Amino acid sequence: MVIKQAHALQNAISAPVTAAKTPVKTGGASSFSALFGSLTPNPVAKAAYSPVGTIHVSGGMQPASTTSTATSPTAPFTAGFQNGMVTAPDGSQEALNSNELADAPTAQEVASMLGGTITQDTLAGGYTASANTLEISVPGSSNEINAGLAANLFSMYGTGQGSEAWQIINQDLGRG
Repeated sequence: MVIKQAHALQNAISAPVTAAKTPVKTGGASSFSALFGSLTPNPVAKAAYSPVGTIHVSGGMQPASTTSTATSPTAPFTAGFQNGMVTAPDGSQEALNSNELADAPTAQEVASMLGGTITQDTLAGGYTASANTLEISVPGSSNEINAGLAANLFSMYGTGQGSEAWQIINQDLGRG
């Protein structure tokens, strides 16, 4: 994401501000009226106001539905994840991102939704992991999808066809 910041022109910042000075009379209400008389409210405008309608809320405000017509409503998707560590050849350890480590039942559910099969990702170069990273291979695509990341998308956006989750996954699979 690119964030743009508006900058004023240097000349506008450094130019001195000049304003015409208005002589002010001292001496009570007449000088006040002279300066602020135009700011008094118009009594006719107040009398012309009439409400258009009223708002009735019972039981508190309810959030508006965010279900798009392109998506079909479905039950929330509940994903299960694992915690894991990776061990380097020198013995040092670091935690793995649990969002990338779907448990086996979650990976199987996502694979069945995608029409794919589960494969296990292996580490190379002497690194070992305490949890399996499960990938999903889908026929017709040379790309694999991480089961945990796909499950996380379905948890956030729902499983209905046309949801943001499906759009992202289909794009990653090359389904356009």
